[in-house]
Amino acid sequence: MSGRSALVQAPGKPPARRRTGVGVGGVLVVLGLLVGATACTSSDPPGPGSVTSSVRGTTPSAGTRTGPETTTPPVLPEPEDDASEAAVLPEPLVGVWESKPDGGSATIAYRFTADGRYRYTGLLFYPNTDGNDVQITFIAQGTARVDGDVLVTTPTEATRSRIDPADPAGNYTDQPSDLTPERHTWEVADDELVLADETGTETVYVRRSS
Repeated sequence: MSGRSALVQAPGKPPARRRTGVGVGGVLVVLGLLVGATACTSSDPPGPGSVTSSVRGTTPSAGTRTGPETTTPPVLPEPEDDASEAAVLPEPLVGVWESKPDGGSATIAYRFTADGRYRYTGLLFYPNTDGNDVQITFIAQGTARVDGDVLVTTPTEATRSRIDPADPAGNYTDQPSDLTPERHTWEVADDELVLADETGTETVYVRRSS
């Protein structure tokens, strides 16, 4: 990637990339979900899949959210013990990373630990017919390993929740979500982590305190 200094990346040329936007709204909420008490919400339109496509499956759209208050469901348990079998992660990757605000409607965060564990939180807002926002949250945790310039995350637990003021009957909390492993090319430079999915779509994350 041109223009980056102190690049940390295994050999290999990542695919052509395009960047997705992630919104300012929900930043503090996502960090809270990631490292402590959590707000769980997710929905039918998006689903687990691409990290860079909004919140694991849908491309985030630009716009200002005017959504509902975030609720606080129970904290997810720690990842299962089989995380100990994962390869130790490179030191530059370890820590808490939050998607860089870019005017979109989604916020994503990861936490990686040196022993090969990870926690993912994705928060998405999109407008309903009443002009309010539907709030969707994905939470996942499991094992992570690095294979050259590829980061592989394998969830052992994943849930999604949904809050829509206009359709309370359709809301749900902690619904089981997809456990399919995900692969992204990765690089770290100047306290920024760049993950690109298999389509080349790229998301930039900034380092936060762990």
